[in-house]
Amino acid sequence: MQLATSPNTRALPQLRRSALRYTLIRTLLRLGASFSAGVAVGYQHGFDSGLMLDYVYQNQASGVGWLGRWFDRIFLNQVGWQACRMRKVLVQDMLTAHVRARHAQGLATHILDAASGPGRYVLEVVAGANAADVHLTCRDTDAAALWQGQRLASELQLRPRVRFECGDATRLADLAQITPLPDIVLVSGLYEILIDDAAVCRSLLGIRQILAPGGTLLFTSQVAHPQLELIANVLTNRRGEPWIMCTRPLSRLERWAREAGFSSVKSQIEPYGMFGVTECTV
Repeated sequence: MQLATSPNTRALPQLRRSALRYTLIRTLLRLGASFSAGVAVGYQHGFDSGLMLDYVYQNQASGVGWLGRWFDRIFLNQVGWQACRMRKVLVQDMLTAHVRARHAQGLATHILDAASGPGRYVLEVVAGANAADVHLTCRDTDAAALWQGQRLASELQLRPRVRFECGDATRLADLAQITPLPDIVLVSGLYEILIDDAAVCRSLLGIRQILAPGGTLLFTSQVAHPQLELIANVLTNRRGEPWIMCTRPLSRLERWAREAGFSSVKSQIEPYGMFGVTECTV
């Protein structure tokens, strides 16, 4: 596979952080972080972080008093977060179908979440499967997110069947060290925040190389977003920098998956039309 070497060819959102509108919104959010639990998580860990997504998935407004909960609810109801929650539902439905199909065939299943964050969406699926032959490895570069995932796995009584490891889903050498070979690999919420096309292609190639025979990859991508410029000029990522996102057409991601060696590639889009979930088989 010839890896992409240049950033996404689509125009990235312009930075106008000195514009009065964005300055006022940033000021309001900074004030809101003192009483809105969700905004506080974003500033502490990055609005693109796994910990932020985990908070969004729970969708329980929290903060100091009624004002904090009201502000938090407005934050959680932003269209992008609503679409993320629908993306979670779509991923869980597709993953559950694969786990059940393997179980019906008498096959054990090892799932790898290659960029899990706390991994709430996949832990809930494993708990719902209620099968001793389903095992899970969660990997991420964020130690705090992995620690939170371990707590959640304990609450769900999954610890004997789940392990958490530090790992980078965009490094070929890192992916090559994964054992055992996974039957199902998830990459949810990662490719959306990677501007570098080559990093996405490396990840797809590395995952193809470690999948067990007959294995499946499920990955998510961002195909549209109405607030790209607002986010870039107001929110910060896990490095404390402006959170710049780009969108990619599903056809491009599907082509990269085929070039990585997947023989069957098909996608679905969640109801808001912002995120795709692509299913790839070997």
